[in-house]
Amino acid sequence: MKNFAGLIIQTIIITFNRFLIFIFYLACAKLKGQKIEFKNLSKKSDRSLCDHLKINHYIIHRLNVAVEIISVIEFEIKVVKKQMSSIHDYEIDSYSVDFKKNMLIMNVSSNQYKKQIIFYDVFCYRFYEEMPYSIIFDLEERPIESFYTENKELLIQTKNYVWPIMYDSLQELAAKIKDSNLHYQVLTSSYGLNGWILAERVEIVTIK
Repeated sequence: MKNFAGLIIQTIIITFNRFLIFIFYLACAKLKGQKIEFKNLSKKSDRSLCDHLKINHYIIHRLNVAVEIISVIEFEIKVVKKQMSSIHDYEIDSYSVDFKKNMLIMNVSSNQYKKQIIFYDVFCYRFYEEMPYSIIFDLEERPIESFYTENKELLIQTKNYVWPIMYDSLQELAAKIKDSNLHYQVLTSSYGLNGWILAERVEIVTIK
């Protein structure tokens, strides 16, 4: 629920920023008595409007940059929503690990739909609350730095057991993970099994 709440907050912030920019644009257009496109404010033909209103060109430039940034953020949110919806509320039927191929395959289903979540070149993983009828909430990639902060105690406890590998210092482990181009995938659940997988890549495949 924490991830979903964060997504909602992001959307509200973006909508509010859009609203402020629209109000600014509307005020400029109304005072000048003409209809203009905000994205064209940086053009020479529209600069007279800003001069007339004694608006600093630097502010206009920064607002245009803000619009571009907002567009990128909106696109990223759409991508996240699409990825999340692809397995959101799917039940985990089973999972298997191939230690020879360093591959973890998770079989999931929702009504008549079946999918496989395939993790390639798995370095290590950890699951908690494993139980039947586990329901996926989300699968998200977090910054690799979060792997160390979120699993600090686990790494300390398991270091003497040569897990995930033999290493002398955390810096050595971090270098190995960086060289292997690994990604930190976190599986959250609405119910049951949750955890994380450190792997090179992940693929979600629809089973026909």
